[in-house]
Amino acid sequence: MAVCQVMWRVRACARDREPRMLDELPCVHHRNFASKLCPVLTGSQLSRGALGDNASPVVRLDTILDELLRVAAASRATIRLDWSPWGAHVDDVVAEARRPEVESLVGKTSIRQRDAETVKWLEQKRTILVQEDCAAGFPAPPQALLDVYGVRAQMLAPLVVDDALVGWISVHDIRSVRKWTQRDVAALESAAGAVLNVLGVGPLERDPRAVVVEET
Repeated sequence: MAVCQVMWRVRACARDREPRMLDELPCVHHRNFASKLCPVLTGSQLSRGALGDNASPVVRLDTILDELLRVAAASRATIRLDWSPWGAHVDDVVAEARRPEVESLVGKTSIRQRDAETVKWLEQKRTILVQEDCAAGFPAPPQALLDVYGVRAQMLAPLVVDDALVGWISVHDIRSVRKWTQRDVAALESAAGAVLNVLGVGPLERDPRAVVVEET
């Protein structure tokens, strides 16, 4: 897989480099498994073309989440993956962008992600789930997401490869319930396609229409 070839090449060249952060960024990044590859934190350039084909997976995931967080004006955005080439598992995030005052979800693995009703919904529907009020949401998010991490509203986009749900992107707002706009949903749709490009499997091959779940 081409993305893996890039990954290992970057790992070799980045071994002796120190991490660096651009101070002007309005969000915080997380390097979980990916910190082994290339410890560089970058700014907001979403398109693959702007980064170049040789940009590392780390840099490209950063830019995707940067732009998504900016456009949606959200509190936090994460990527979860079951992706064996990277040793990634959905119970921990593989990449995260968040506002400086927002708690990280790194290493917070108490929630069995695939047992969550929201993830079961993604598995069945294979389209974007939009929840404007998580406390009243259906399907119900994990209670710990509300009680422990304070999430009030969220969007989830499935990442599907060869008809398998290999992961998803989450966008959280911890400040209040909110109405997600079509612009927000479109930004998440674009981000999902961009992540699949990073995985080397091309754009989304599913119904691009988001599903807004009516709160009851």
